[in-house]
Amino acid sequence: MEENLDLKVNPGLIISFTNGGARAHLPALRKRYNLNTAALNLLLLVTDGQGTEMRKLRESYDSGSIDQGIQRLLDLGIVVEAGDRARGQETVEEWREWGRAAGFFISTVAT
Repeated sequence: MEENLDLKVNPGLIISFTNGGARAHLPALRKRYNLNTAALNLLLLVTDGQGTEMRKLRESYDSGSIDQGIQRLLDLGIVVEAGDRARGQETVEEWREWGRAAGFFISTVAT
């Protein structure tokens, strides 16, 4: 994987926590996934605008494993390239002025 690939978390992603753990919801794609701790950590790394945490992680762990995990998040649509308009982003933008709760409600009703 290209190390300087500019990534972002899919703007339509909703993460919920239940007794069963973390769940990723992508209403626009009509997909739901269980997230483990490694996936949550990788999501945090993607949101680190400076790349500081990613560099620290690459010093401690195998870069191939990190790249494989990020590629999996890309394949699932949980993470997207920063320049791409993620499917569902329009829905998020339409409801932005109503607040996060409205966007979440509309997204969950749509699935």
